Amino acid sequence: MKKIVLRIGGMSCSACSNSLEKYLNKQERNRKCKCKFGDGKCSYRI
Repeated sequence: MKKIVLRIGGMSCSACSNSLEKYLNKQERNRKCKCKFGDGKCSYRI
């Protein structure tokens, strides 16, 4: 598996990160996604 970390700007609350996390977790190749709005980072494995 390959770990990918993205820097994401504009996330101002946990609802933003939760929405992005849900979307990425529904993608076919994605195994596990975790987004943190405080860090502005989103990591997932494919």
